[in-house]
Amino acid sequence: FLILGSFPSAQSLERREYYGNPRNHFWRIAAACLGRGEPHDYGDKLALLRDGRIALWDVYAACERRGSLDKDIAAGAANPIVEFVAAHPGIIALGLNGGTAASALVAILPAASSLPRLAHTGDSLLWTPPFAQERNLLVTRLPSTSPVPTSEFRVAEDKLPLWKRFFTIQM
Repeated sequence: FLILGSFPSAQSLERREYYGNPRNHFWRIAAACLGRGEPHDYGDKLALLRDGRIALWDVYAACERRGSLDKDIAAGAANPIVEFVAAHPGIIALGLNGGTAASALVAILPAASSLPRLAHTGDSLLWTPPFAQERNLLVTRLPSTSPVPTSEFRVAEDKLPLWKRFFTIQM
């Protein structure tokens, strides 16, 4: 699995840790999806990812942004996601952590990649990337693990069913 966020929060960058804001729901959700207790030490968090065969990255390698809100991202410079996925044939699914990650991924892919827009949280599709015609990757727009509540997802427990469904895929 490859989970793509948009860009790390200011707190994550300061701490040099993925999902470093202690209020972010990512680690609680990932642990619940894998049937484990929530890790608190960053070493234990990384072990959770290794055990679950989960890679984390961001669509943007750099951007301009005041604060940590995705809506404030400007001038995003993309990570080489296509190349990374092509080089790692064990990746069977891409989980897009929130709407910004989903729309940013579609925007940065070459036109030939033909990944349709995932309009709604929970939308999934099978994608045959042009660089690997023999592969079908599940791509899912997941609820953002941000602690900022939305009308549909106020707390981590609201997000958990869609995340669990993503992690239980069998391809």
